[in-house]
Amino acid sequence: MALSVTAAQADDASTPKAENAEACLFKPNANLVASGQPVVSVLLSPRMPYAIPEWKRMAVDAEREGFRTAVYRDPRVPEREWREAAVRADAHDLLEAPVMDEPTAASCGLLNHTPAALVSRCHQVHPWPILGVMPKEGWLAVLRSRLSLFQPGACE
Repeated sequence: MALSVTAAQADDASTPKAENAEACLFKPNANLVASGQPVVSVLLSPRMPYAIPEWKRMAVDAEREGFRTAVYRDPRVPEREWREAAVRADAHDLLEAPVMDEPTAASCGLLNHTPAALVSRCHQVHPWPILGVMPKEGWLAVLRSRLSLFQPGACE
């Protein structure tokens, strides 16, 4: 993956360094990336009470911005707990969300019981997860920032 990092980001102690860039094992859904649109793939856990209700809002915001979205269930959450939480949140579309395997989720720093999103474009995945819920303006700013680091041009 070719990401460019600005000098300011390289000097920022909170910015993950390049040695972590290849650690994330996540591969975006081939059907989603085929369009060339950017994709937000999120790992959700109902153990963070606002995760599912807030994701519904954040997904709409991302989709309006031109991103496609995909949801995965935290592998540590039993199916029954997941299904009960999805029904409680009136998120029936999430009932059959696939489980992300634990080694992949761990390699990307997603196992936090907070919404943890990865941005991808084509077959490139930005290595820094977006953690938690946030208001629309902040969410879209982070998505745009992640997307701006990908190499421009057509998907191969």
